[in-house]
Amino acid sequence: MPPLHNHERLNLRRTPATIDFFSVCSIFVLATFLSAKLFDNWAGSARFILITGAQLGSVVAYLKLRNLGIRTQLCWLPPPRETLKHLLVMAIGAMVLLDELDRLIGLVIALPDDQAARMKEALTGASLGEGVLIMLGVGVCGAVVEESVFRGFIQQFFLKRVNATKAVLWTSLLFTVMHLKPWWFIQLIVLSCFLGYLAWRWNSILPAAAVHAANNIWSLLLMGGYLPELENHYLWNGQVHPVWIMTAVLLFWYGFWKSNRYIERNRKKVVL
Repeated sequence: MPPLHNHERLNLRRTPATIDFFSVCSIFVLATFLSAKLFDNWAGSARFILITGAQLGSVVAYLKLRNLGIRTQLCWLPPPRETLKHLLVMAIGAMVLLDELDRLIGLVIALPDDQAARMKEALTGASLGEGVLIMLGVGVCGAVVEESVFRGFIQQFFLKRVNATKAVLWTSLLFTVMHLKPWWFIQLIVLSCFLGYLAWRWNSILPAAAVHAANNIWSLLLMGGYLPELENHYLWNGQVHPVWIMTAVLLFWYGFWKSNRYIERNRKKVVL
């Protein structure tokens, strides 16, 4: 029997009830709060990996208890292999464009100095090992877990009840509110809507997780000053250099166009 395509797998899954939606959201928030309190005191830079592990583990345990199907409910479905290299190119372009968007909005709505100082202290490792742990915890694990919960479970829950536009918008609002960072409201909404579109278009969180992880890692590298030589060429009067922006636009457009073109040619393999 040939393997099921993404749309066939999605059609086989159970539709979670409203109580499941509120339960997953509550469990995710509770796991975040409790694990942060538990690990912040002794785990050091590894706390981010442990926190994201607790978040995902608690949600997976609930889905397994409810017999809802972990892979399908969290949208852990592989996108077409032919699009992977183009998605990577798109992710590289997106991380630069999102960085410039953040810098432009920061000119109007600036991050408070005390918040910026605390964030830099928490997200900058004192050694190479600590830096790697932070990159893995915040950059990779954080992106995968948030995409699994928000673009995976929550957005898919909405898609069963409303159209794609509303599902993406409602998920994005919830994603933004749960971050509790009002000065990043615009950036988070824009990022979340784009990630929501990717997850919907490809029926997989992998493209969204790739862009999310690239954005997180790039921000951490710049914040920690890990690339001083590159940063001198990357920035221009506090903004991203126009050459980098133009290059990022081309990379993003090429990756998006090529991967989207493949999907248009293979509509039977992906739900549109």
